[in-house]
Order: sequence, then structure tokens, then C-alpha cells
Amino acid sequence: MDLLQTCIAMATLYALLSVVASAMKETLEAAVQKRKQNFRDAVKELLGPEGARAFLAHPRIRSMTSKLGGADADHARHWPTYVDAETFAAVAQEIIQTYPDGQLAKLSEWGHGKAQDELTLLQKAYGERMERLSGSFKRNAQAWLIAIGFGLAFCVDADTVQMARQMATDSAARAALVNLAGRADSPQAVQVLCPGQGTPQLLDCIQQQMPQVLGWSEKKRQAFLHTSGWTWWFDLLVKLAGYAFTAMAISLGAPFWFDLIGKVANIRATSKQPEKKA
Repeated sequence: MDLLQTCIAMATLYALLSVVASAMKETLEAAVQKRKQNFRDAVKELLGPEGARAFLAHPRIRSMTSKLGGADADHARHWPTYVDAETFAAVAQEIIQTYPDGQLAKLSEWGHGKAQDELTLLQKAYGERMERLSGSFKRNAQAWLIAIGFGLAFCVDADTVQMARQMATDSAARAALVNLAGRADSPQAVQVLCPGQGTPQLLDCIQQQMPQVLGWSEKKRQAFLHTSGWTWWFDLLVKLAGYAFTAMAISLGAPFWFDLIGKVANIRATSKQPEKKA
């Protein structure tokens, strides 16, 4: 039972840290407007630079983006994050007649005189490009989460090696995390636990839920700083490895860990011995 409790406790730590890391990633993505940049570059690839400008200025697209300001194709903030395939194909069909520089211009030859065939080809080409874009974005998001996870692990001293040792030996901290897992069993539940707060406040709230585990306490700082020689270097390498393990765990995402918590909790519940009747 202690092993199952330890698994739940560690998964809870990873799940809560993943929620914070995801919030930080979304904040950074909004700041740099990465989704819009990727979509803009994909449209430029399909329609050519001038075709992309005409696409953004098209009335059907402007109706979606008018609240974003002007129609300057060079600025990502003026672009939408996505356009449905039917709308894109209809607009692109008009544009490639005037700006035949992009990849889609060649497809118009296939459907020349057959408007429906051309629209179908344009929708298919756009869909395939969006699939590649989505895959690229997911890979980049994974890399972002690993980097953010390592920085987050350092900030709150979420060292997997250290946390695993503590969960294996500290029954009080382990029980507290198992209890917390019952109250925060999904990202939505975490928002209820720490409602209406920004990312720094969310991290602070989660850290307050388990102060005995997360955070650079004075005892931790003194123990780390007062070592010397090869011992200090060894401790540093172990701690960095612990942060790296935590970052990799965070990169799996909060849904993965919440799902794992549920499965382990079910195993724990079914493994309890029934009470013997007197």
C-alpha cells in the first residue's frame, strides 16, 4: 500500500506542476503569438507573399480579424490562428487567379473549368498543410514544456530524486498528497482549488498546498551550500538530474498524470483487504 501511495503522491506532484507549466506555456505563446506566426507562414507558403496579403485583406477573412486591428500581413497579431478549410478554399480560389505564385496555383490546373473539383483539391491541400503545422506545433510545444518544466523545477526545487526519497520515507507528506489528489483530480479541480488567479499566484497556491515538499526552505539551502569538494559536485549533478526527470515528467502533460492517478487509485481501492466479520 505504501508503494501505491508513493505512486499517487509523485503523480500528484507531477500533475500539479504540469498545470502550472501549461499555464506558463500558454502565457508565453500568447505573448509571442506563435500560433498566428505559424499560420501566417503556412498561408504565405501556399499562396505566396502577395497572395497572403490579399488573403488577409479579403472581406471574408477581415470579418474574422477586424477586431485585431489593420490588415498588415507582416505582423502576426493581425492574423487569425486558424481558418476552416471551406472558407480558406473559397478565398484561395479567388486569389490564385491574380497571384499565381504560391503552391496552390498549380492545383488550379487540375480543376480548370470544374469549380467543385478545384475547391476539393484546395481544401485537401490546405488540410494536409494544417496537419503538418499541427504536428510541428505539438513538437515545439513539447520542447517548450521541457524547458519550462526544468526552470519550474529549479524555482520550487522539484527534484524527482529528492521528492521520491521523501515520499518513500515521510508518511505524513505522502498522506497529505494522497488526500490532495482526491481534491485536485483534474485541471478543472485545480482551478477550483486555486480560483481566478494568474500563473504566479497559481504556482504560489499550489506550493502552499504542499510546503513540506516544494520550495527552497532554509534547511534545504543550508544543506546544499554547506557541502564541499567532490560531494558538492556529486550533489549538484544528482539535483540537476532530478530536475531533468521532473521536466520530462511535466512534458507528458497534466491529463496524463491525472489519468494515471485515477488508475492507481482504482488499483489501491480494489487491493484493500475486506474487513473480517467478528
